[in-house]
Amino acid sequence: MNTEEILSKDTALQVIDWLNGKKEKPENAEKFINSLYYLFIAKKQDENTHKRKERQQKRKMMSLSELLKENRELEQKRLQESNNSELLKHSQRMTETINTYLSQRNTNIISTEEDQEEYEITADKIARALRQAAKEQNKNISWSQMNIGTYLIYGIWLAKKDESLTKEQPTAGKYGPIFTSLYKIPKKIINNEKKENEEDRKNLEQIKNRNRLLYVLIVDTITTLTSKTTKQLTTEHTTKDSPWKKAQDQESDKKMKIKEIKEWFRKKTIFP
Repeated sequence: MNTEEILSKDTALQVIDWLNGKKEKPENAEKFINSLYYLFIAKKQDENTHKRKERQQKRKMMSLSELLKENRELEQKRLQESNNSELLKHSQRMTETINTYLSQRNTNIISTEEDQEEYEITADKIARALRQAAKEQNKNISWSQMNIGTYLIYGIWLAKKDESLTKEQPTAGKYGPIFTSLYKIPKKIINNEKKENEEDRKNLEQIKNRNRLLYVLIVDTITTLTSKTTKQLTTEHTTKDSPWKKAQDQESDKKMKIKEIKEWFRKKTIFP
């Protein structure tokens, strides 16, 4: 019996009546259902093949600008994945350090209340300490790297300790988060200027002596700052759902909100 005979109208009606409980199972019921099923699968495969060919043909007809746009989007996605991975590694190292120090609850991070009053942690001091820590590792970091590094430390500290490291809040600059106090730091040290070098060294030394946890975080951050470009590091924190973007959309005050920064870093950082 060929397929046409198996899938005849009479057989179809008999099978329908059987399935509805009106008649007994017809002799060719299983052959009818199996044949119908295999024809259906073959038809779907043909349709999928046709759609795939249509997509391939459409891609061939895409303009050069569309191809370039698609390529840029793919590259951005790969960059985003790479940045997420790098931030995760960095935050995990920081988390291990923070947990070690926070386990000693009875030991103040800053040695005494008197010291705390005398030495206030500021964004520009963190930035200078970052530059000095890089020098001690035989590395050089730019002003922009100092800025994004300060933001990373500020955000992870806020997320883990639930307190702001500095009184100054980052501002939503044109290209990314910015600490305006860093503008008083020369972007380039001309002729290895002694005064600037001494200021960097002093800030790292003071942080090392008075806030050991912050010192370790600063030293650790150098690895992150020198393993990626500034653009790659900044891209991670300027997405459409970032605290930077939300502050950018504000008409007047461009100050980034502490609560949003804390939630942002908690979402992107693994804490046990």
